[in-house]
Amino acid sequence: HVKFECYLRVIACQQCGLKIVFRDLETHLLEGCSKRKIKCSYGCGVPIAFDMMTRHKDTECPNRSVRCRLGCGEHMFAGDRELHEREKCQQRLVQCKFNKHHRVLAKFIDLHEKNDCEDRLIFCPNQCLGVEYPESEPGIHDSNVLVSAKRIGDHLRYHCARRWIPCELKCSLKLRAKDLMNHKE
Repeated sequence: HVKFECYLRVIACQQCGLKIVFRDLETHLLEGCSKRKIKCSYGCGVPIAFDMMTRHKDTECPNRSVRCRLGCGEHMFAGDRELHEREKCQQRLVQCKFNKHHRVLAKFIDLHEKNDCEDRLIFCPNQCLGVEYPESEPGIHDSNVLVSAKRIGDHLRYHCARRWIPCELKCSLKLRAKDLMNHKE
């Protein structure tokens, strides 16, 4: 009776190993056992051992509040941080569309691509887009429309059909490069 049936016998809890009186086992398992499973109060729905709940809430729960590691200052659920840092954070580095080696903070990428990137394409300030080229030179019109920002100086000095150049025949006239052939004739 004392060993197997007495409600006052002392037993070890199968969960935590604590020595308790048999009649208190049910209450212990529901309210006092350190290994009893309880639901996380952050709402993740994961049943966690009571004695592990603090660690779960501090370091594991996907619903705990965390701050962005890239320095933007935003708070979010831990489960959303990877997506935020990979796709949404303005402090993440993104690749420039004109040069795959340029990585710029997301908050500055539009400004970089519009004004700063030396590989961005810009229109010739001489508006060689509107220049008529001889029909015998197909494609020249298109190749002179947009120029990379780092090559605009060379374009204006050596390639732009609307750049001003002196007459090669030394007649002292300055004319547009596109008009040189007609002038020499």
